[in-house]
Amino acid sequence: MKAVISLFSTERKKNRFVLILILVLILLMNLFTKKIADDFIYSQSNGLLDIFAREYEQYMTWSGRSVAHILARISLALPRFLFQLCNSLVFVWLIILIVFHAKPSGKHVPFLLGVSAALVFLYVPMFGETVLWQTGSFNYLWMTTLIMTFLVPYRSNGPHGIPYAVLCFLCGIPAGWTNENTAGAMVLFMLGMIFKSIVLDHEKPGVHMFAGLAGALIGLLMMVKAPGNAVRMLSFPERNGLSSLFIAAYEASIVISGSGDTGMRTLWLIFAAVITIAGITAADKKKLCIPLLFAFCSFAAVYAMILSPVYINFSRSMFGATVFLIAGIISSLALIMDTGRFEIPCKAALAVVTALSAMNYMTAMIDLVNTRYQFRNYDRYISSQKAAGNLNPVVPALARELMTKYDPIYDLEGLQGDDTHWINQNFAIMNGLESISSTHYDLWNQIYRDGEPALMNITDYDTYLNTVRDNEDYIVLVTSTNLSDESYTDMYWVLQEFLETNHARTGYIAAALSTADSQVIAQESEIYEGLMVEDHYFYLSSMEDPEKSDIVISTDNLSNKNPGITVSVYSKTKGHLVDEISWTPETRTHGIRSCSEQYNKRDNAK
Repeated sequence: MKAVISLFSTERKKNRFVLILILVLILLMNLFTKKIADDFIYSQSNGLLDIFAREYEQYMTWSGRSVAHILARISLALPRFLFQLCNSLVFVWLIILIVFHAKPSGKHVPFLLGVSAALVFLYVPMFGETVLWQTGSFNYLWMTTLIMTFLVPYRSNGPHGIPYAVLCFLCGIPAGWTNENTAGAMVLFMLGMIFKSIVLDHEKPGVHMFAGLAGALIGLLMMVKAPGNAVRMLSFPERNGLSSLFIAAYEASIVISGSGDTGMRTLWLIFAAVITIAGITAADKKKLCIPLLFAFCSFAAVYAMILSPVYINFSRSMFGATVFLIAGIISSLALIMDTGRFEIPCKAALAVVTALSAMNYMTAMIDLVNTRYQFRNYDRYISSQKAAGNLNPVVPALARELMTKYDPIYDLEGLQGDDTHWINQNFAIMNGLESISSTHYDLWNQIYRDGEPALMNITDYDTYLNTVRDNEDYIVLVTSTNLSDESYTDMYWVLQEFLETNHARTGYIAAALSTADSQVIAQESEIYEGLMVEDHYFYLSSMEDPEKSDIVISTDNLSNKNPGITVSVYSKTKGHLVDEISWTPETRTHGIRSCSEQYNKRDNAK
């Protein structure tokens, strides 16, 4: 590490200012990022031994990225702020390493630090998922940083004794056991440096270079040969034959040539420009091999995904490839800056990427602050519901209008309408709930926000009907989709007993029931009627299509659009619905309160 530290021995004040600025900015982003998705799973442990036991199970059944996942599990067992601080420091360390590998003159380090940070911030894929998301950052930011750190001995004149070689071998194992395509690119870079040493520098490669390579290959094999990878591949469509190979190669080419959030075109164009200028201006052409090697490894990391069964796009798996390409750009810039020419164009370029970064940063912070505010509302609402005895709360779906790639939830899933979804189940476990689901904000605001916790805590069909039967404050509204299927027979007769009617079995039911009055319509054809109960008017429609099965009160459509039997409870005291739940034979013991998926998609698109 002395080689890295010595790089910053000049221009210390400027370097310190740039690094502290980067640290503060990334720390702010980390502080406003919440746990999501896999974080809920990896947060569950009963000590260090349990963490290793869980990771062994995952190694055998799902994924070989054990180094990343063990670190993620350990961090999730520690105070959140500790991770946020360490994650910010790792980001800064990555920027330092990118500049170190460029080997610039000391006076140009502040400039290159700024450009490196800007390029990483602007162009790495899914910044929120790869840098800020706790589980994701260990898989991508931390593992790529580990790789770049491990490559330091290949770029510095360190000791070449046996102890150093043993250390490189041991460190190579976790460096290779990081991320499939990025670790492969690392091995390629190591081979390139050995080749450079022999062919270009006419030097004998140090023993440590071969020892590190051996360790990295062992780690890489341990990762890719994990039994869990074979299990996981079963969940993806098979890619066999020449046609599949061509399709995968085409997908990889789109990653290389795509622009914006679809690919690396902008970075490749920048690299082409700077390597051309460096090639013209550099006095020692051999120095061009480093940026070219980084770029080649980036290219290889993209096309290595052809070996994977997953669809290839500019997603999290391209983080390492992007960092390698940025390292190639910075290495080229260092060569240009060291000539003493093009300083004005380079500073102008820094001004441009700084301005772009500033605009994106402001947008990103608005996004992160908004998402954190929504999660804080979650926490407050869930706490109030738990205090009132409701362990099955319904929360509003996250508003996504302001989301950007800097928000981990941008391309990940938040809480779902289905309370059996793995995210919901693990969130419920972490928060001491029986279940949790989300619904459209409007429906939540009109029903569940000020609903009746005692009712919302009940999910069983029979228990629910018995509970609302004789409450004088309630008017119970019933709608349905087509109930003629035999699977609804028992539920139908239970409902008829609840409504205290004795009509023949029909396809559709619509009813409004109170202790003082009731209106029930049961017929074979679809129903759309206005019913008056105790001077309260309700428009009910029971239709084949759940999208059209409605409950309208004072022009407000309050139906969750789910199939089956839907029961809504109107409180005369509060003057609005205090609960709504739907059941089918499959969900009889655990009804659904969320909007249907189609309803959520339709309204979120507005």
